[in-house]
Amino acid sequence: MRVLRNTLISALLVGTASAQAEITYDFTYHFRDRQIGLVDQIRDGHVFGVGGLNLSPSSGTSGTFSQGGVFGSLYPLTCCPQQLEGFSLFDPATTGAWTLELTNGAHTRTVSTPPLWSSVPMPFVNAIVVSGNGLAPLMTWQLPTGRDISSVDFSILTIDPLTTEPTDVLIYVPLGPSATSFQIPEGVMEAGQTYRLAVNVFDTTFSQRSLTAVTFVPFQGALDPLGVFLPTIGTGPGGEPTFVFQPIPVTAGVPILIDPIVVEGYDYAIGQGDPLFASVVLPQGIGDGLYELSYLDQSLTIAGGVEHVFAGGVSAFSVRGIEASAGLSPDDPLAFVTTLTFVADGTFSGTMTPVTVEVIPEPGTWALMVAGLVGISSYCRWRVRSMAQV
Repeated sequence: MRVLRNTLISALLVGTASAQAEITYDFTYHFRDRQIGLVDQIRDGHVFGVGGLNLSPSSGTSGTFSQGGVFGSLYPLTCCPQQLEGFSLFDPATTGAWTLELTNGAHTRTVSTPPLWSSVPMPFVNAIVVSGNGLAPLMTWQLPTGRDISSVDFSILTIDPLTTEPTDVLIYVPLGPSATSFQIPEGVMEAGQTYRLAVNVFDTTFSQRSLTAVTFVPFQGALDPLGVFLPTIGTGPGGEPTFVFQPIPVTAGVPILIDPIVVEGYDYAIGQGDPLFASVVLPQGIGDGLYELSYLDQSLTIAGGVEHVFAGGVSAFSVRGIEASAGLSPDDPLAFVTTLTFVADGTFSGTMTPVTVEVIPEPGTWALMVAGLVGISSYCRWRVRSMAQV
């Protein structure tokens, strides 16, 4: 299996087109892919495809997939030019081999993928942090425990600024089974563009992958020296967009910094079993620098940069009073860095739910504001461009 994996990686990274007329390929793949933060809080599907094509998609090779009455089109990936890939929502009835029909001009070829060799889903990674350079940050994470891991890979996806849908896989880098960090190179991301940064973890059968993605908008400058924990995109009980933090280890009285992309007001809450919030510090220099803080039966005005201590700890609090005129830039991932402490050691897996106001921005501004916040309204419109390695 290790030899197979190495062969597949080599084919993905260095495959080249051939002058042969007939369609040939090096490998096919099929794995179950559980995703969080990419297009919705959790998306569960089959990913399958063919790699090492001698006639690349850019030279006209296209394809379709089918199994058990489910069918669709295969699509190319920027990261892997000799590859075609498909996606279908997970169904236990379609865990067998997928049939791929390839076409290039008058030439056709039918190939089959492997079935799923494992039925045990891979857990997501935890505690995703970005630090360092705002254009080329260092990203770190914690691997899931209790599972044998064969590969950890890192990917960057481009995002449509109007729909917030992933449009393509920009890079896909295999890192090894124990990797917990990746230094994003200079020149890969552009300032002001919205990306998904994703950590992909495979089990030892290469049948199960978890993909944990966070939204990031690069900017000129440096991130906070402590690093900032980024959330995934989730959905609240009423269907509203919510930032969900994968479990973050916390120590009593020791601050952590959390920050999503878009800000107008927020409701903060701990997750089940998390220690209570002990204090909060809100950012300075936004609007008039004053906020309305509410928790339990209290409501008061506090200034940015001043620590407010919750006597005895609280499980939830709200922040209001962020003026629309403050013009928080969605191009700045540190638009509203919140500093939290906790009453005890443990993990933080809570939420930070944006509060909207009835303001109708210009169309271009609205498109930027929703980037990184709104879940995908139609998964099919993503055009099935998830990362595929096996």
